[in-house]
Amino acid sequence: MIDFAQAWEPLRKNGYESTIPIAPGAKKPLGCVSDHNQLYTKEPPEIEICEAWARQGRRAGVGFMAGPANSLLVIDSDYKHPAKVSRYLELREEFLGHTPLVVRGEFGVPKEKAFYAGATGRAAFNDTKINIHHTEIDVFGDGPLAWGYLIGFGLHLSGSEYHWERFSPLDIPRDELPEITGDQLNTFLIAIASELGEAPRAGTNTSVLTASGWKEQRESSTPAELGSLWRAQAALVVKEGGRHMWMLETAASMVRHGFLPSTIYCFMQHHLLRHWTSAWNSSSAEYERELVEAIESATNKFFRGGSTNGDLAA
Repeated sequence: MIDFAQAWEPLRKNGYESTIPIAPGAKKPLGCVSDHNQLYTKEPPEIEICEAWARQGRRAGVGFMAGPANSLLVIDSDYKHPAKVSRYLELREEFLGHTPLVVRGEFGVPKEKAFYAGATGRAAFNDTKINIHHTEIDVFGDGPLAWGYLIGFGLHLSGSEYHWERFSPLDIPRDELPEITGDQLNTFLIAIASELGEAPRAGTNTSVLTASGWKEQRESSTPAELGSLWRAQAALVVKEGGRHMWMLETAASMVRHGFLPSTIYCFMQHHLLRHWTSAWNSSSAEYERELVEAIESATNKFFRGGSTNGDLAA
């Protein structure tokens, strides 16, 4: 088993400078590590400190600090159902691209952590990690307030060793990881929330998701929850009509939450509207035209002197 004493120095040379020793079979740093939370944004620990850590405990695991200090962005998936795992992998590859670094903990369980580079600066939640509500996805390292450490080498709680799919950070320098932009991450998370998220909210009565109640539902939802809400609204539109107004409302809501037109187009074109075109009896050209018009209308209204309340129907 690779432990902290063996790995910290070659990892440092590969660009992973902020690492800490992890207690064997646990998810906490060794007792000799103090103030590890400061390592997310501060300079990496001095070499003398790492050498002292390496002498403190046998078989200590390796924790990678995600965040601005390392410019690491890690997608942590807890999906287990084969269909959801398959779709999650497709969405990750489509929006974020292929990464050579994927690590798993418990043997035989498809949960994974995929390593990318980037510090998008979004920091949507003041927490050690960003919880994408109603999904089984966490994002570590996304912005100056979204920190966390990921265990890459050592013993998992189950007793099995953490294992890398093909390569590990000992093989791939940090500078060779694919760089993720904020727009890419936004689009990925919206697609995840839309396709793999749970119901809009616990206790939400979807029968009240009428056009008159859309604004209230949107304003009580976080950006990550909106994908599921928009999906539920789309299903209602198929049943009751009002497609064009739904397009306008959805585009306006996404603009109000800071999504770029390219993000809105990609989400609505490839991960929402495509599920309903047959029910709407529309040609591709027709709903493409309506989609572009809706995005242009929403963008003009918010960025060129129009309303900022997020409700085009008002």
